[in-house]
Amino acid sequence: MAELKFKDYLLDVFGVTIYTEMEDYDKCDVKITTWDTKDGYTIYARTNRKGQLYYGTPDEDIVYDEYGLGDLLRDTVEEKLDFYVDDEDYIEHLEDELAVEFEDYKEEQLQEEE
Repeated sequence: MAELKFKDYLLDVFGVTIYTEMEDYDKCDVKITTWDTKDGYTIYARTNRKGQLYYGTPDEDIVYDEYGLGDLLRDTVEEKLDFYVDDEDYIEHLEDELAVEFEDYKEEQLQEEE
């Protein structure tokens, strides 16, 4: 069996595709991007096609550190939303967030093949 890829797991279990290439930017209704604040901080925001906060509130759509980024990504996946990220490293945060579930999925797939 070929090695199971995390993106394949997301598509199979959640029906979600994550896009990382700029040419795919318009394929998604949700974008998770990095914003720099006027006072020099970096935040992570979930926005819609118009650049507005996706759910409309900072509490739901903005996180202030990489720890919160994993939660934001997980929430987006669990809502079954395809989305664009402006940094492919974000996928590693999501993979860390879903590590146990992904390992369980891989074991299930191996057992089905036997």
